[in-house]
Amino acid sequence: MRITAKQVAEKAGVSLATVSRVINRSGYVEAGLRSRIETVMAELGYVPNRNAKNLATGHTRTVGLIITSLRSPYFVRLTEGIQDVLEGKGYHLLLCNTKFNAKIELDDLQLLREGMLDGVITATGSLTHDVMLDLIRQNYPMVFINRIFEEIGEEPNRAGYVMGDLVYAGKVAVNHLLQQGHRNIAVLYGAANSTANKLRLAGMQQAFAEHGIDSRPELLHCVQHPPGLFGVDSDTESNWAYSETMEILQSHPEVTAILVFYHPMLSGVMQALRDAGRPVPESVSLIGFDEFPLAPFLDPPLTVMAQPVYEIGRAAARALVQKIEDPTLSVSKTIILKPKLIIRQSVAPASPKYRAQGDRLLNSGHK
Repeated sequence: MRITAKQVAEKAGVSLATVSRVINRSGYVEAGLRSRIETVMAELGYVPNRNAKNLATGHTRTVGLIITSLRSPYFVRLTEGIQDVLEGKGYHLLLCNTKFNAKIELDDLQLLREGMLDGVITATGSLTHDVMLDLIRQNYPMVFINRIFEEIGEEPNRAGYVMGDLVYAGKVAVNHLLQQGHRNIAVLYGAANSTANKLRLAGMQQAFAEHGIDSRPELLHCVQHPPGLFGVDSDTESNWAYSETMEILQSHPEVTAILVFYHPMLSGVMQALRDAGRPVPESVSLIGFDEFPLAPFLDPPLTVMAQPVYEIGRAAARALVQKIEDPTLSVSKTIILKPKLIIRQSVAPASPKYRAQGDRLLNSGHK
């Protein structure tokens, strides 16, 4: 038989209203009294009827987080930041992993339309663009991480945006390489239409321009992956990066540095460099984006441009709760947090041998 809140109140010798405040974490209840009520609830095996509560309040107190890969250390740290804030505010987190599949993401977003979620935080980059625009314009509470929608402009809506300063990240990473004498810098990244990739590349272009150097589009390698290709099988990502790195080294031996925007590609890049006899950093310098636990322990330890991922997660959760709890909010300021360059041993001055090849190439037509 299901135990009711009224039975808890009777056994604890308090009013039903007091029990309700403890169950819903709303209003003040003296600490000793709260402890007594919680003890009675445990003794009786009381479980709150969330469905009844949801119908009464119109809220589920559940938030969805939509990501693309459970394997990414970035998303692990992001989730920790989001969950720490939500738990403190009495919300539950439903984690939705799309595995880079637009159909799965559509199904996850449908939970918001159906009222099963109070709001959504999404960090998926480039999927279901039109659907998200529609949700924003219908004023569903949503927060986007490292993604902006230029189509929305100044339209009033309840969407929020939390960004790492990705233009700054691209610029600082390339400046670090340029200061070490590198001029021919290759880049491997994911989807070309990802906001994050576009902003990092814009920062890269700024760094080149400030040094009076033309970037080389033929050294920018992206993947247009079909649904489900990336994020499911790590070998797929690594193999693609291996093949692309080999192609770069064979077609452009003058390359002395590589930026890798997407962490799961790193193993393929590093294996290709070893197989090609281009050791890091003596022959090719290497920079990754986003810190991960093994980065300091690689051979050599990897220089990374690290986003404040945990803080981004916390900021996104706070912004979403505010939008859920105050429906009058219709204009939100984009929250931008600065990344940090962590310098390790994977970057060194440009190899004189390959730098000379690059200088000859520049003299023949490239700046």
